Amino acid sequence: MTSKPTFTKELWNELWKKQKEREAQERDRIRQLVATSEAPLTPELVQVIVNLNGEYSTEILREHPGFVLAERRSSYLGSLQIMNLSLDDLLASIANFEQQATAENATLFNYTNVEVLEGIKRRIQKELFATANAAASLVDHSRRVRTQVELPDYDDQLRTCFGANGLHDLVIGLRVLLHRDLCITR
Repeated sequence: MTSKPTFTKELWNELWKKQKEREAQERDRIRQLVATSEAPLTPELVQVIVNLNGEYSTEILREHPGFVLAERRSSYLGSLQIMNLSLDDLLASIANFEQQATAENATLFNYTNVEVLEGIKRRIQKELFATANAAASLVDHSRRVRTQVELPDYDDQLRTCFGANGLHDLVIGLRVLLHRDLCITR
Protein backbone atom coordinates (compact mmCIF):
# COMPACT_ATOMS: atom_id res chain seq x y z
CA MET A 1 0.00 0.00 0.00
CA THR A 2 1.43 3.35 -1.03
CA SER A 3 1.05 6.27 1.21
CA LYS A 4 -0.62 9.43 0.08
CA PRO A 5 1.79 12.30 -0.39
CA THR A 6 1.33 14.96 2.18
CA PHE A 7 0.36 18.31 0.72
CA THR A 8 2.05 20.79 2.97
CA LYS A 9 2.25 24.54 2.96
CA GLU A 10 5.95 24.24 2.03
CA LEU A 11 5.09 22.02 -0.96
CA TRP A 12 2.39 24.48 -2.01
CA ASN A 13 4.86 27.40 -1.81
CA GLU A 14 7.44 25.48 -3.81
CA LEU A 15 4.95 24.62 -6.54
CA TRP A 16 3.68 28.21 -6.58
CA LYS A 17 7.24 29.52 -6.93
CA LYS A 18 7.98 27.14 -9.84
CA GLN A 19 4.75 28.16 -11.57
CA LYS A 20 5.66 31.86 -11.25
CA GLU A 21 9.13 31.14 -12.63
CA ARG A 22 7.64 29.32 -15.64
CA GLU A 23 5.24 32.25 -16.24
CA ALA A 24 8.12 34.76 -16.00
CA GLN A 25 10.17 32.70 -18.50
CA GLU A 26 7.19 32.60 -20.88
CA ARG A 27 6.74 36.38 -20.58
CA ASP A 28 10.45 36.87 -21.30
CA ARG A 29 10.13 34.66 -24.38
CA ILE A 30 7.13 36.69 -25.57
CA ARG A 31 8.95 39.93 -24.76
CA GLN A 32 11.86 38.87 -26.98
CA LEU A 33 9.50 37.91 -29.80
CA VAL A 34 7.72 41.24 -29.61
CA ALA A 35 10.90 43.30 -29.35
CA THR A 36 12.37 41.66 -32.46
CA SER A 37 9.14 41.67 -34.51
CA GLU A 38 8.32 44.23 -37.15
CA ALA A 39 5.07 46.17 -37.21
CA PRO A 40 2.42 45.02 -37.49
CA LEU A 41 2.62 42.02 -35.19
CA THR A 42 1.42 38.69 -36.54
CA PRO A 43 -2.13 37.71 -35.53
CA GLU A 44 -0.73 34.72 -33.66
CA LEU A 45 1.60 36.88 -31.58
CA VAL A 46 -1.19 39.38 -30.95
CA GLN A 47 -3.35 36.56 -29.61
CA VAL A 48 -0.57 35.41 -27.28
CA ILE A 49 -0.26 38.98 -25.94
CA VAL A 50 -4.03 39.35 -25.57
CA ASN A 51 -4.08 36.22 -23.42
CA LEU A 52 -1.61 37.75 -20.98
CA ASN A 53 -2.55 39.74 -17.92
CA GLY A 54 -3.14 43.37 -19.00
CA GLU A 55 -0.30 44.63 -16.84
CA TYR A 56 2.18 42.34 -18.55
CA SER A 57 0.84 42.81 -22.06
CA THR A 58 1.21 46.59 -21.91
CA GLU A 59 4.69 46.27 -20.43
CA ILE A 60 5.71 43.89 -23.21
CA LEU A 61 4.14 45.94 -25.98
CA ARG A 62 6.01 49.06 -24.85
CA GLU A 63 9.20 47.38 -26.07
CA HIS A 64 7.92 47.01 -29.63
CA PRO A 65 9.14 49.63 -32.11
CA GLY A 66 5.56 50.24 -33.23
CA PHE A 67 4.30 51.08 -29.74
CA VAL A 68 5.32 54.75 -29.89
CA LEU A 69 3.75 55.06 -33.32
CA ALA A 70 0.51 53.50 -32.09
CA GLU A 71 0.38 55.91 -29.16
CA ARG A 72 1.01 58.88 -31.45
CA ARG A 73 -1.69 57.69 -33.82
CA SER A 74 -4.09 57.40 -30.91
CA SER A 75 -3.18 60.92 -29.81
CA TYR A 76 -3.73 62.29 -33.31
CA LEU A 77 -7.09 60.57 -33.62
CA GLY A 78 -8.06 61.95 -30.22
CA SER A 79 -7.12 65.45 -31.38
CA LEU A 80 -9.24 64.98 -34.48
CA GLN A 81 -12.21 63.89 -32.38
CA ILE A 82 -11.77 66.94 -30.15
CA MET A 83 -11.66 69.15 -33.25
CA ASN A 84 -14.87 67.61 -34.58
CA LEU A 85 -16.59 67.97 -31.21
CA SER A 86 -15.43 71.59 -30.88
CA LEU A 87 -16.66 72.39 -34.37
CA ASP A 88 -20.04 70.77 -33.66
CA ASP A 89 -20.35 72.85 -30.49
CA LEU A 90 -19.41 76.04 -32.36
CA LEU A 91 -21.94 75.38 -35.11
CA ALA A 92 -24.63 74.60 -32.51
CA SER A 93 -23.90 77.90 -30.73
CA ILE A 94 -24.11 79.82 -34.00
CA ALA A 95 -27.36 78.02 -34.91
CA ASN A 96 -28.78 78.91 -31.48
CA PHE A 97 -27.91 82.57 -32.08
CA GLU A 98 -29.44 82.47 -35.55
CA GLN A 99 -32.62 80.86 -34.24
CA GLN A 100 -33.04 83.42 -31.47
CA ALA A 101 -32.11 86.36 -33.72
CA THR A 102 -34.41 85.45 -36.61
CA ALA A 103 -37.40 84.09 -34.71
CA GLU A 104 -40.70 85.77 -35.34
CA ASN A 105 -41.13 88.54 -32.76
CA ALA A 106 -37.49 88.08 -31.68
CA THR A 107 -36.52 90.07 -28.62
CA LEU A 108 -32.86 89.10 -28.50
CA PHE A 109 -31.69 92.58 -29.47
CA ASN A 110 -33.97 94.38 -27.02
CA TYR A 111 -32.35 96.34 -24.22
CA THR A 112 -33.84 93.94 -21.67
CA ASN A 113 -31.96 90.99 -23.22
CA VAL A 114 -28.44 92.43 -23.12
CA GLU A 115 -27.26 89.69 -20.74
CA VAL A 116 -28.72 86.95 -22.91
CA LEU A 117 -27.05 88.39 -26.01
CA GLU A 118 -23.73 88.76 -24.17
CA GLY A 119 -24.02 85.15 -22.98
CA ILE A 120 -24.54 83.95 -26.54
CA LYS A 121 -21.62 86.07 -27.70
CA ARG A 122 -19.33 84.62 -24.99
CA ARG A 123 -20.45 81.09 -25.81
CA ILE A 124 -19.66 81.59 -29.51
CA GLN A 125 -16.27 83.15 -28.65
CA LYS A 126 -15.45 80.24 -26.35
CA GLU A 127 -16.42 77.67 -28.97
CA LEU A 128 -14.54 79.54 -31.68
CA PHE A 129 -11.48 79.63 -29.43
CA ALA A 130 -11.76 75.91 -28.69
CA THR A 131 -12.23 75.07 -32.37
CA ALA A 132 -9.33 77.28 -33.47
CA ASN A 133 -7.06 75.72 -30.83
CA ALA A 134 -8.08 72.22 -31.87
CA ALA A 135 -7.41 73.12 -35.51
CA ALA A 136 -4.00 74.56 -34.63
CA SER A 137 -3.21 71.38 -32.71
CA LEU A 138 -3.98 69.32 -35.80
CA VAL A 139 -1.73 71.61 -37.84
CA ASP A 140 1.08 71.02 -35.33
CA HIS A 141 0.47 67.26 -35.46
CA SER A 142 0.55 67.21 -39.25
CA ARG A 143 3.79 69.18 -39.31
CA ARG A 144 5.34 66.73 -36.84
CA VAL A 145 4.24 63.76 -38.94
CA ARG A 146 5.62 65.35 -42.11
CA THR A 147 9.09 65.50 -40.57
CA GLN A 148 8.97 61.75 -39.93
CA VAL A 149 7.09 60.38 -42.94
CA GLU A 150 6.92 61.28 -46.59
CA LEU A 151 3.25 61.81 -47.36
CA PRO A 152 2.56 61.62 -51.10
CA ASP A 153 0.59 64.55 -52.53
CA TYR A 154 0.37 66.23 -49.10
CA ASP A 155 0.67 69.77 -50.47
CA ASP A 156 -1.92 69.06 -53.18
CA GLN A 157 -4.29 67.61 -50.60
CA LEU A 158 -3.74 70.64 -48.36
CA ARG A 159 -4.61 73.01 -51.22
CA THR A 160 -7.66 70.89 -52.08
CA CYS A 161 -8.96 71.03 -48.51
CA PHE A 162 -8.07 74.62 -47.64
CA GLY A 163 -7.47 76.29 -50.98
CA ALA A 164 -5.11 79.20 -51.28
CA ASN A 165 -7.62 81.65 -49.84
CA GLY A 166 -5.95 82.16 -46.46
CA LEU A 167 -8.39 80.01 -44.46
CA HIS A 168 -5.52 78.43 -42.57
CA ASP A 169 -4.08 81.85 -41.71
CA LEU A 170 -7.54 83.01 -40.63
CA VAL A 171 -7.94 80.05 -38.25
CA ILE A 172 -4.53 80.64 -36.66
CA GLY A 173 -5.12 84.41 -36.56
CA LEU A 174 -8.49 83.93 -34.86
CA ARG A 175 -6.92 81.69 -32.29
CA VAL A 176 -4.23 84.24 -31.48
CA LEU A 177 -6.70 87.13 -31.46
CA LEU A 178 -9.19 85.33 -29.24
CA HIS A 179 -6.46 84.21 -26.88
CA ARG A 180 -5.19 87.77 -26.53
CA ASP A 181 -8.72 89.13 -26.15
CA LEU A 182 -9.56 86.61 -23.44
CA CYS A 183 -6.29 87.27 -21.59
CA ILE A 184 -6.74 91.05 -21.71
CA THR A 185 -10.38 91.01 -20.58
CA ARG A 186 -9.62 88.70 -17.66
